[in-house]
Amino acid sequence: MKKIFSIIFCCIIAIPVFQTLVGVFPETKIEEKRELAVFPKISLDEKTLEGLTNYFNDNFGLRGSLIFLNNYIDLSVFKISPNTQVIIGKNGWMYYQPSYESNKIAVDMEMVKKVVEKIKNFEDELVFQDKRFVFVLAPNKESIYPEFLREKLEGENNYEMIMKEIEWQNVNTFDGLKLLQDVKDKGSMVYSKNDTHWTRYGLFITINEMLRSFGREGMNSSGVEDVQRVGDLSLLVGFNNSETVSQPIVDKSRIEADDRVLIFHDSFFDNEMYFNLAFKNFKKIHWKTGSIEQTYNQLGDSYDVVILEIAERDFLKFGASL
Repeated sequence: MKKIFSIIFCCIIAIPVFQTLVGVFPETKIEEKRELAVFPKISLDEKTLEGLTNYFNDNFGLRGSLIFLNNYIDLSVFKISPNTQVIIGKNGWMYYQPSYESNKIAVDMEMVKKVVEKIKNFEDELVFQDKRFVFVLAPNKESIYPEFLREKLEGENNYEMIMKEIEWQNVNTFDGLKLLQDVKDKGSMVYSKNDTHWTRYGLFITINEMLRSFGREGMNSSGVEDVQRVGDLSLLVGFNNSETVSQPIVDKSRIEADDRVLIFHDSFFDNEMYFNLAFKNFKKIHWKTGSIEQTYNQLGDSYDVVILEIAERDFLKFGASL
């Protein structure tokens, strides 16, 4: 009996090596949000050995299938996340760990005041130049859907604390948390179960309110349609499973205004679907690429409207980019 188990064990160990050499079995592709190691140039030094080790670790046979199986067992059987950046909530909901951690600790209000002062000074400069400005604070997913967290957040919501300071300093903005909560309460899903960002419906609602904040009419919608979406959190735990979410059916014949718009944003505004419908002339720049004031001074004369969007979880980090 021991000999039989030994043979089976050796066969199991040999299968990945056999697959690496021959490649007869279909491979399962895993989205890892990184580049896998490539085969190194061969030379007589330690770097070659290290490169070969990294290449084998990333490319041995059936690696994707084994990772998928491990992740499936962790999620389905043990209800734990195989990735430390993903929290498994109730009813299949997933949350981004860094975002959740940012909400567990009360935000430093002295730092918030300093960041808001910078934003207000930037707005005042634009108004002096006869330009329009609007600030958009994108709520964390757990701020909108705390009920699916296994460990509830205590105390005052950081979004509300930040928004109080923004409103007190009279920055042109709107309460995105209240806006999306109201839409959610009416039965619409505004954040995806397996993504850290809002749904296209949540994005549509936010952009429409943003347009009204600087004197524009919102986009028209004739209804909603269901689409399939694979969330970034789902990819982080090694699954490509999609979920059904709704998106508005937008009237594409609507005539846009001729405003020249400059948009500083993060990943919440990455999707250009509705920006292309709302604006004829716009430029989007990720604020993490450098100082927005410096970038604006290089480009600002060409634009009538400046939009500044930042996620709640990155609000204090954003201060360094002003």
